[in-house]
Amino acid sequence: MGGVGIMSFKSAVAREVLWFMAALFIAVPIGFFFVWLMDMTTVSPVPSEPEQVFMTQLYLIGYVMGIVAVYIMRIIKFAVVQSIISSKKISESP
Repeated sequence: MGGVGIMSFKSAVAREVLWFMAALFIAVPIGFFFVWLMDMTTVSPVPSEPEQVFMTQLYLIGYVMGIVAVYIMRIIKFAVVQSIISSKKISESP
């Protein structure tokens, strides 16, 4: 009897790990998109070291924002699905 709860817990943990990996993967282009939106230009053809550091910091900010955005979308999707399920239960009750 206790095995059912453990298997459910293991599957939930596995699902969250997969979503975390997916969020890390999806955040890569979001980070580049964030830097592209800033439309940064350098004075010389080769950026100086402070400019490179600043660009890297902007990329990391965009990357973290991408991870957060993926989880916000998951929360919104969960809320919508729960709302639909609860409205179906209410409409099906006599």
